[in-house]
Amino acid sequence: MSNAQGSSEPVTAKIQYNKLAEDWKHINTMIWGVPAVAISIMTGLVFAAYQPQLEGWPRILSLGVGALLLFALTVEVIKKSYS
Repeated sequence: MSNAQGSSEPVTAKIQYNKLAEDWKHINTMIWGVPAVAISIMTGLVFAAYQPQLEGWPRILSLGVGALLLFALTVEVIKKSYS
């Protein structure tokens, strides 16, 4: 009886390992993907905000929206990495 249990333990451990490895693969993909999106968004917004025709409130508003999006993406990364 112990042989039957002993032979199934490595299979169970391998299944658990594969499941954990797949979960971490998705988390790592998301952790690296979200900052890339955030950098792209902020680059576009900073480029648009500092056009010569934009001054004052439109520039402040566009940079504020970018900061809000960056904050939201940061919170999402933190939530996903600690869940």
